[in-house]
Amino acid sequence: MKKLKPQKKKNKNPSFIDGILQTAALSRQALGLDARDKIDAFIITRQNSDGGFGENRQQSDLPATFFSVAVLRSLTHAIPLRKVWKYIRKQKIDSNLSLTDFTYLIRLRLAFPHLKRTEKIMFGHLKQYPDTGIKEQFLLALAKDDFSSKRPLPDISLESATPTLAAGILLSAQNTDALKDELLARAIKSGGFKMHSKGKNADLISTASALFALNKLHAPLHQIYKPSLKYVEALWGKNGGFVSSKKDSSENAENTFYALLALGCLIKFMVRESKKIAKNH
Repeated sequence: MKKLKPQKKKNKNPSFIDGILQTAALSRQALGLDARDKIDAFIITRQNSDGGFGENRQQSDLPATFFSVAVLRSLTHAIPLRKVWKYIRKQKIDSNLSLTDFTYLIRLRLAFPHLKRTEKIMFGHLKQYPDTGIKEQFLLALAKDDFSSKRPLPDISLESATPTLAAGILLSAQNTDALKDELLARAIKSGGFKMHSKGKNADLISTASALFALNKLHAPLHQIYKPSLKYVEALWGKNGGFVSSKKDSSENAENTFYALLALGCLIKFMVRESKKIAKNH
């Protein structure tokens, strides 16, 4: 019988998955113990008897399970591994899954010990999905946890949504200066980032994705730091989860993870700036 082995990295670059989780984990420095416990409790109440997680106590699905596990890991809460595996192992590798859902399934599945044959089958199945757009290429890279590809990217319009611009930077697009400037221009004075250049309101996913990409480029965030911190804090709901914007009232695991990621990015920036000051003195 073949031995089950953890996934092995095929390149020497730092794991993107580990990097994003480590950044989200920095949010603990901005959250007191009571706050972390409240967030943990919110996530745990979304777990169903089948081991998966669902939003608003509905049936389990892959996005809710993926982001719930990510939140628990970021906050170093004990993850109910046996229950989660019970749900994951029942998920079939077939053509009915969207690329997004299949990406989440791969990342969840490979987090557990697995046969190399399982990894080969899942990566092979990825070939059925198109890779013509930035979003598709980002998801494919996320599924394999490999952002080292030098494959040319399609042109990215500066009118694209903020997460698309951020994805272009993370995929190492050549025009990162233009993308960086456009992202910085989308920061709202009152805090957060808007989805489009002509938008008026910020949202959490745009804020987290922009901050993560800008952090990669070591972009200056001095004017953005305090307003964005207050913006994210204002999206914390009464049940312990986060909402996507000030106009939204639905707390869920995805928003909660992006909130932790945004907080982690802001803390990472301040740590980097503190080191610069210390070095200059």
